[in-house]
Amino acid sequence: MRGLAAIVLLLAWSLPVFALSPPPGYADAQRAFDQLPLNDRLTFNVALTAAGNWPAIADADFSRKLFDATTQYQADNGLAPTGVVDKELLAKVNRSASPLLETWGFRLIAHPTRGHPIWVPMGLGLLAERDQNGLTWRDPLKRAWLTYDYLRDANLAAAYNSVVAKVIADGGQIAFKILKDDFFIVSSSTNGLDSYIRCQADRPGVLWLSLFWLHNASDLHMERAATLMSGSSASAMSGAPFADIPSSPQRSSPLSPDMAAAVPPDPAPAPLAPEQREKGETSGMGFFVNADGDVVTNARLVENCAHIAVAKDQIATADGSLVAHDAANDLAVLKTAFKPERVARIRASVRLGETVEAPGLAPAPSLSSSGGLTDGNVVALAGASSDTRYPQVSTPVQPRGSGGPSVRSKRQCGWRRLGERPRSQHGGGDRRRYPARRELRHKRKSHRELS
Repeated sequence: MRGLAAIVLLLAWSLPVFALSPPPGYADAQRAFDQLPLNDRLTFNVALTAAGNWPAIADADFSRKLFDATTQYQADNGLAPTGVVDKELLAKVNRSASPLLETWGFRLIAHPTRGHPIWVPMGLGLLAERDQNGLTWRDPLKRAWLTYDYLRDANLAAAYNSVVAKVIADGGQIAFKILKDDFFIVSSSTNGLDSYIRCQADRPGVLWLSLFWLHNASDLHMERAATLMSGSSASAMSGAPFADIPSSPQRSSPLSPDMAAAVPPDPAPAPLAPEQREKGETSGMGFFVNADGDVVTNARLVENCAHIAVAKDQIATADGSLVAHDAANDLAVLKTAFKPERVARIRASVRLGETVEAPGLAPAPSLSSSGGLTDGNVVALAGASSDTRYPQVSTPVQPRGSGGPSVRSKRQCGWRRLGERPRSQHGGGDRRRYPARRELRHKRKSHRELS
């Protein structure tokens, strides 16, 4: 009996080990993955999530789950399901992920008081609102919205139980939930509205990230975006490495140079002869900065222009000559013959949450020539990579408003809109990020249009 018991005990101990033994090819796949540069490992995870094959937070470690997700992607795309991640597979997964990454247009935005940054899908056209707890972003098309709040003295376990109970009481279905010592996640669907909540301990309170989206907005695949946002939050709180934010994936490769070599570059267009170059007009706004008639505007508005005309009060017109040009900060100074009655004065500070308004001229003939005014708030004091030259505002900028001022709520002073961040530095840029260092005072009546 003892011998039989020993055999049974041996079998009981050996069966789980046998069941968890790695599948054929796992060791080769792990070896290949571990040899990749760190950012390529993280980028592969992010791209696999965007492609719909990896519903988990990206990290730099290889696992059985990642092996299975990789082989599934390979099988779905007509490749040998080896699980090995090489430069060809990296390039292919990146191409699969590009359309959604381009749609989401993630930007790294920090919490206004706690400072921890997360990925936010600003490519959806989200408009930001600031309140006492943090930030809310809303989709103008009402497909999705998200909040990033700090709740002081909140209890993590109690908050988790409250969220779960609320979903159940409302007749919702919980797709995923987990409670740990320092965070919880609840993903659910209730009455046609899907949600993903990540609550992270940030003592003495918690950081609460909530994402809501319409279930029928399936083309946005917001459940995948939520996973990436959750991963960015986890990285910000723990200090663990995370992938570089995808920057216009169709314009540049997020892979390391040796991996990016697997993606054939687009053929360079042949240079055009002078007579073949496109002729056209650009228009925008500017403002006077001194009594001599010097006008500041965006460099891109006047770049390569053969002739520049400046209209004052949309009536009087004078020629403008380019006297200074700063492509890096998208600034240009034009000399005109005007003698303005009022000029702008520079202010060198920016305050979080203050209201700003942006005058602009919509493309004719959709609005009257007098233009319009939009308003919003300062929602972050820094842009991508914590660059303080590019604070973020929620004020929508009209197509012909580039180069003009942004007016504070009392319409007595405001900021000069200095255009979008150069795409070569951080991808597509955000048209609502402006260098705070060149903030200036400006009365509403002194708006000027360049045409």
